[in-house]
Amino acid sequence: MFFSSAYYSKKAEQQKEKAREALHHADTCQRLYRVNDRGDESDEKLLAAEKKFREQAEKHTQDAKKYEEKAKLQKEKEQKEQAPKDKATREKEAHQREQEARQKVARERAEREASRSDRER
Repeated sequence: MFFSSAYYSKKAEQQKEKAREALHHADTCQRLYRVNDRGDESDEKLLAAEKKFREQAEKHTQDAKKYEEKAKLQKEKEQKEQAPKDKATREKEAHQREQEARQKVARERAEREASRSDRER
């Protein structure tokens, strides 16, 4: 199933936001590690958490790029699909205007003939 380009763009933005949050958490862990730096178990946990958050940020960044690419491709596809519809719509509108013009001319001609026949009586 394919989604609209807007859907993919929204998903890309969500992934970027998740990446920013993960980087923020990683930076927080790094700052806490620098402040704490006692060489105990909590330092190892902070380093592990920082690594985990940086990996998450990288994953979210890659996902965002994938969604951006999908959005771009879908946008191109939507434009290609829209072009024939636009052409068909323009042709239909032109045909309709042409018919209306013919009807107007026929109505005017009928009115002139009616007024001419009235004058002849």
